[in-house]
Amino acid sequence: IHPKVCKQLPLCPRPVAPRNGGLVCVTIDNAQYCKPMCNK
Repeated sequence: IHPKVCKQLPLCPRPVAPRNGGLVCVTIDNAQYCKPMCNK
């Protein structure tokens, strides 16, 4: 999987959907990282 990075986001404690679309979250070593989806 090679997701396109739209914007670097800090570590988020819980997934929060952005106002304009979906969100991609991944958990690595018990740390969850979330970013806005690039592809619709």
